[in-house]
Amino acid sequence: MKTIDFLYDIDDRVHNHVTFEMETTDAVTLGLDIRAGYRLWVDAESIVIHKSHDGCLQYYGGFEYIEKEYRREVGDYVFYLIEADRVREALDRYYGIVRPEEEEEEE
Repeated sequence: MKTIDFLYDIDDRVHNHVTFEMETTDAVTLGLDIRAGYRLWVDAESIVIHKSHDGCLQYYGGFEYIEKEYRREVGDYVFYLIEADRVREALDRYYGIVRPEEEEEEE
């Protein structure tokens, strides 16, 4: 397989995974500033945004502080992994998860 064909295949697979296997949402539903993104994708392990809109998510969503090992750019998308606290907090909000340490803080 030629390298360019290999790369196009990766792009197609990533696009199909994001658009058909993940849920579409917006920044507000994740507890972020509305300007952080109007179209994001989520699953239990990550938040994904098209790389052309990543700057808004970084600036308005506070994702510029996420460590590089928890941010992956693949094809036309940027994946933020749940191991980063900011991502975990946003996914918890989306899925309605309350962690024990958060319950203690509320008391």
